[in-house]
Amino acid sequence: MKQFVYEILTEKIISALEKGLVPWRMPWVRPGSAMPVNHITRRAYSGINWLLLYSELVDKGYEQNEWLTFKQCTSRGSQIKKGERGTVVCYYSLREVDKKEKTNTAEKQLAPFIRYYWVFNVEQTTLALVNEAREETFCPITNAESIVMNMPRRPQIKKSRSASYRMSDDVVCIPRKELFSSASGYYATLFHELTHATGHENRLNRFKNNTSMQFGGEKYSFEELIAEIGACFLCAEAGIAQDILDNSAAYIKGWLTTFRNDKRFVVRAANRAQRAVNYILKEEKASYVHPKEAS
Repeated sequence: MKQFVYEILTEKIISALEKGLVPWRMPWVRPGSAMPVNHITRRAYSGINWLLLYSELVDKGYEQNEWLTFKQCTSRGSQIKKGERGTVVCYYSLREVDKKEKTNTAEKQLAPFIRYYWVFNVEQTTLALVNEAREETFCPITNAESIVMNMPRRPQIKKSRSASYRMSDDVVCIPRKELFSSASGYYATLFHELTHATGHENRLNRFKNNTSMQFGGEKYSFEELIAEIGACFLCAEAGIAQDILDNSAAYIKGWLTTFRNDKRFVVRAANRAQRAVNYILKEEKASYVHPKEAS
């Protein structure tokens, strides 16, 4: 049983990592929702359960970080919505076991054991929730908005549950502006994805030799460095707060482990990022010929 539970947990963690779920790069997650709690008991989930539930929260785009079991749900006269799947969590406990000695006398002893069960986010149920009051306002940053709107050959920007750039159809996905804890967080995230978009064949054609980028691989990590450094440069252009730079530094440091902290990769990535930023700001040198326009 214990090994089976570990396998489930390991699979969930690997799945989260493969999706690139990095907490400090999720500024659209609802403020104050970092600690998952049980909707009925109000007890917080901790340890490995925190990681599992937080990853699921980000991955699915839930705005509520409250969870409950199937039994708890039905006890409140609610149901799990059709097609919804639960998230595994586990708990450790102690139980008595019999230990037979040479004297053939039975001695009670406590031994640890692990169990798992499934929980559902409240948004997966028909439970009527009283949402906490939250201002649905967004104050655009003029300089940042101007950078986005004036980008040449700008990709389509769509609302989504998470942030990403889809190279296949040249689309930038980003959560609703109102979900971000700050306007600067929104633009920093958008700048990151727009920097990715400059690699498209209709722009700087940076992906021509990187058609296959496996998560965690060198090509993938190098592109992430380019995108994050580019976002830093664009944030500086827009005059966005220092905390964005601090978060970006942590993010970049994480990717540097792929290159064994070789700072030369940062220099190379910064050069690529500068060209991407020049493109977005329409400052690319006149000598550059767009691939589609080359004869």
